[in-house]
Amino acid sequence: MPHRIEEGLVKIAQGLQDEQRWKKDPRLFPENVAQHTLKLLVIVQLVKMMVRKYDSEIEFDGEILSDLATIHDFGEAADDFGDIQEPYKTEEDERLEKVKFQEMVVFLPIDFQGKLLSLYDIQKGSSIESRLFRASELFVRLYYCLREIDAGNVLFYKPLWTEYKKIQPFLEEFKGLKIMFEPIQEFLADLH
Repeated sequence: MPHRIEEGLVKIAQGLQDEQRWKKDPRLFPENVAQHTLKLLVIVQLVKMMVRKYDSEIEFDGEILSDLATIHDFGEAADDFGDIQEPYKTEEDERLEKVKFQEMVVFLPIDFQGKLLSLYDIQKGSSIESRLFRASELFVRLYYCLREIDAGNVLFYKPLWTEYKKIQPFLEEFKGLKIMFEPIQEFLADLH
């Protein structure tokens, strides 16, 4: 059994490393899913610190946020699936990604599979952890779009403004995120 678990973990890690994100759009800074996951982990750490400092009355489980950042794209490591082609997921993309996630964790002990599947489902919920995780993902996408735009890639204006609209409710809800967003807001003001 340990050999099978090790093979499965290596397959996930290699799949995340091999899979490029958003393949459809020309990009100046291509990124694989493993790089995205690492960036998300860093942003999650910053989100946790900012919310604890500026929204101290809000209780949340920071470990869940870190765990979500680590596992959320395991389904994209599947050989026959990969990352979505564009910055936006459809309902069908979401459904398929969950199926592939389930396939990728099947090598783990059954109780651990259940824990990972429960954790995976949290990202779509309404808990504090769900909302902070989605905000973290939006920050990562915004930073990526800004980097592309700053280097001259005008194809990322549309996803930038789409993500900008999506993050607004989180900025209203969490003071720490609003403060974290200020440098982005300044950059956006310069774009006008």
